[in-house]
Formats: sequence, structure tokens, C-alpha cells
Amino acid sequence: MEDWAVSPRYRSSELVSGRVNAIDVFEDQVKGWVLEFAKRLTAEEHSGIAVMMVCTSYFEWVESFRRGKDSRSKSEEFFKSTFQRLFPDLASSARGVDAADILYHDLRCGLYHEGLMRGRIVFRREGEAIEIRDAPLQVVINANAFLDNIITDFDQYLHQLRAQNAQPDELKSNFERMWLERAQDPSETCGAAEVVPAPGEIVLETRAPVRSIIVKM
Repeated sequence: MEDWAVSPRYRSSELVSGRVNAIDVFEDQVKGWVLEFAKRLTAEEHSGIAVMMVCTSYFEWVESFRRGKDSRSKSEEFFKSTFQRLFPDLASSARGVDAADILYHDLRCGLYHEGLMRGRIVFRREGEAIEIRDAPLQVVINANAFLDNIITDFDQYLHQLRAQNAQPDELKSNFERMWLERAQDPSETCGAAEVVPAPGEIVLETRAPVRSIIVKM
């Protein structure tokens, strides 16, 4: 069987043998394939939009792993849940609802559906990660600081996943569920019964091979 690269540092044989576990590979995938490249981009003067393409994708998929379910038909809910965790002070302020709405509709939907942000988003290279202004109503973003918030949140999530708890941990169970679901044929998860790989089976797809026994704590 082919020994695929499942992340920048790890091979499928290492995952199968148990030398590394799914959390190790997951961390290396997200950091080595995504976040580290985004961080390099922040050094470029006009990189804000490209960096935020990466940042906005984080909101929904990390919430999917936290909940153990995909965000289908719940994109806005998942996005805003991550916003509340990343920016708790702003989210709990009087302008929190406005900020979340602008980030979702003008940033996330603008970037994903139209290729650029919409009119209420402004970029700067210094200051806080995010600020909301009036007259006109705008959200001002420092992409570098915004990305740093995401990196911190991801590190905290990994720490929670690796924490040794006496009782079964729902966060870990949800992670395992999404890790397995990610390796399935999409046609098997859209309205069809869930298909789980047989014990020890390697599922080879572009997202990375996984196996049904995935987390050894």
C-alpha cells in the first residue's frame, strides 16, 4: 500500500502504526498546510485579503470539530459561535451583534462568494485585531493580529483535546467523529447512512488517510 504524506511531517504508515495519533496529524495539517503560510503572508504590505481568506475559513471548520457535526445549513451559526470565542469582549459589548453580522456577511460571504470583501470592511496594519466604527458603520481589521487570535485559539483547542481527563470527554468524541467523517465519500454523508471504515482500514483521499481507531491518549 502507498505510504502517503498525511501532513507536512507525517506519513500514513506512522498513523497506522500508532507512532503518531490523529491529533498530532491534525495539528500538523492545520499549522503546516495553512496557518504557517498565512503567517508568512502577513509580512507583505497588501496581504490582508489573502490572509483573511484563510482566517475566515477557520471559523466554521473548527466549530464543526468542536461540535462533531458539519456546518451544513448552519454556516452563520457556527461562524458566530467562533466569533464569540475569539473576541469575547467585543461579542459581549453593545456592538457585538453588528460586528458579528458584518464579519459574516461582508467578510466571509464577500470573500467566498464574490472573491473580495464587501463595503463595510477596512484593513489596517496596526492596532487591535478588530474594531467597530460608526458613521459610517465599519469593521476595521488588522489581519496579522486577527490571525494571531486564531493561532492562539487553535493551540488552546489542541491543549483541550490532549488533556487527560478521568471522565469521557465530549470534545474529544466530537473531534473523532469529524476526523472520520472527513475521510468519507461526500456522497455517503449527504442524506445517506454514515459509513465508518473497518478497524485498521486506511481510507486514501486527498484530505488524508485515516483509520477507525484514531486517538491513543
